[in-house]
Amino acid sequence: MIRLLLAISVSATAILLSSCGCCTSDTLAPGLRPLPQFKEIQTAPVEVEYTK
Repeated sequence: MIRLLLAISVSATAILLSSCGCCTSDTLAPGLRPLPQFKEIQTAPVEVEYTK
């Protein structure tokens, strides 16, 4: 049981230490560009009959 807990804690520690990216020379991803502004499309009024 101790070996299982030790293995889990070692793997969790390894994941946490390797995922920060601060020790490597990885550059940050560029920021997202703004979303385009869409215009509303004018539609003609539609009448729908729901009876059969």
